[in-house]
Amino acid sequence: MKLKRIVLIFTILVISYSNLFSQKISKEDKLYYYSMLWSEMKYNFAHIDKIDFNIDSLYKSNIKKVLNTKTDLEYYKLLNRFIAKFKDGHTEIYYQGIFRNKFKYAPLALKDFRGEIYLVAYKKTKALPDDSFVGSKVIKINGMDPMEFIKKNIYPYISASTEGNRFKQAVSQINYTLYSKTISLENKQHKTKKIELDKCISNPKDKKIIGKYIPIKNFEYKKFGDIAYIKIRNFNNSPRLINFLKKYLGTLVKSKAVIIDLRDNTGGDSSISTNLGAYFRIGDEFVRNLYTTRISNAYKKSQGNYITKYKDFFESKAYSRILSDTTIFQKNYQRFTCPCCILVNQNTYSAGEDMLISLYYLKGRPTIIGNETAGSTGAPLVLPKFPLGAYVRICTKKQFYPHSRVEFHGKGVTPDIIVNPSIEDYFSDKDPYIEKAIEVLKKKMKK
Repeated sequence: MKLKRIVLIFTILVISYSNLFSQKISKEDKLYYYSMLWSEMKYNFAHIDKIDFNIDSLYKSNIKKVLNTKTDLEYYKLLNRFIAKFKDGHTEIYYQGIFRNKFKYAPLALKDFRGEIYLVAYKKTKALPDDSFVGSKVIKINGMDPMEFIKKNIYPYISASTEGNRFKQAVSQINYTLYSKTISLENKQHKTKKIELDKCISNPKDKKIIGKYIPIKNFEYKKFGDIAYIKIRNFNNSPRLINFLKKYLGTLVKSKAVIIDLRDNTGGDSSISTNLGAYFRIGDEFVRNLYTTRISNAYKKSQGNYITKYKDFFESKAYSRILSDTTIFQKNYQRFTCPCCILVNQNTYSAGEDMLISLYYLKGRPTIIGNETAGSTGAPLVLPKFPLGAYVRICTKKQFYPHSRVEFHGKGVTPDIIVNPSIEDYFSDKDPYIEKAIEVLKKKMKK
């Protein structure tokens, strides 16, 4: 048995080593797939007019670096840095699963509150054997100020259009040892402790969590007195979501007040989210989509170097005319007539934002409470055939608010009421978002 165990451990180590330091991708393929990425970005990326650099110059400056990468991981990290420069949450590369042994995860739950990072929960390890550091503040990462470290070591790999969402993503990646080696903590008693992330290994059989970790529910319905509450974590076109909406929408429509919680909504099928938004329409029409996309015309491009009206084609920055989708409803189609609030945060994404965009300039729309949303939506083009199983997606749709024609990108949906919870709120079982929504709705219900 001992011999078998040794062989198994040795095999795992060999596989891990080969994954981390392998050079399976040929130089020809490295250049080919990097060039494919550059080409697809140049001609299909929806927000090409918003970048503050020359894409051809960036491409050219990376060619030697691409060819000289020493490992497959180094190659993909370089592609990751390239695509993150475009600052869009729907334009990113997925390769982490290939190198899962390198992306080791320390079982620490980190959350940000008002610009600072805290350790709210963790699995018991030799490094953290008790609860004395629950709620402690992260004061150093790899010996550096946390924000300085994040900007230098994590931000270059994050695809996001808003600073709020970029920071949220960065915090969630601190405990991946690919980026960080140590974190230093300071607890409420001002005692400090330096943690080596590689040594934060918990017993898989030990399920106990020290501190407070709140798993996010995908779907939830409950009531706060006369106020109905519904949580929707995603708008994926799944039987579970459809059945959930069928079960509770009739009840919501008949309620005296409603809270729709879209915090941490990862998106999904925009037709589902905007159809939910249509419950707040005025009259029997609902404008639910307004966007443009990139277009190419060889003739107009040939003329664009001397005819002004074709210049955008010559510079590969031409867009289609603004398109809009309007849905006509039957008069007996249900709608919300009661006071409503929608909860959002920096992780409200994509189809969740599409619903907000379609409502934002409507008279009498729900009060939006929380934080500026992620600022990212737009029908990504997926390029799945990259070496070792990686794939890329590229945003192809430039979204607008349909009623104002204001462009939506780089700045999320701005709430009517901003809520910034504290670390004290988190540990006192308060939910300031819901509390504020109840306060607003009670005032509206009295009118």
